[in-house]
Amino acid sequence: MSKYEIFKGKDGYYFRIIDSVGKVVLISEAYSNRANAQKGIDSVIRNSKTSKGFESRISKAGKHYFVVRSARNGRILGKSSSYSSKTGRDWGMKKVSRASK
Repeated sequence: MSKYEIFKGKDGYYFRIIDSVGKVVLISEAYSNRANAQKGIDSVIRNSKTSKGFESRISKAGKHYFVVRSARNGRILGKSSSYSSKTGRDWGMKKVSRASK
């Protein structure tokens, strides 16, 4: 099962979702403190319950990825790892949804 983890980076606090084999599925933007990072996790949990919270994208290099957006203000809450296929990206979205239950 995937899990959330808060960590301190060089410019603030972040959270990430790690799957059962240790791969990072999603990473957040920087937050000013740990409490705000937790609020970000709570927002991902709320917004990833339906497909409306996800936005599928393709990088300039042709890799598939997704972002989770806040329904309230449209802010990007987290960005996924890159995937070589749509199928991989869609599986990543399912992992985020499952971690949010």
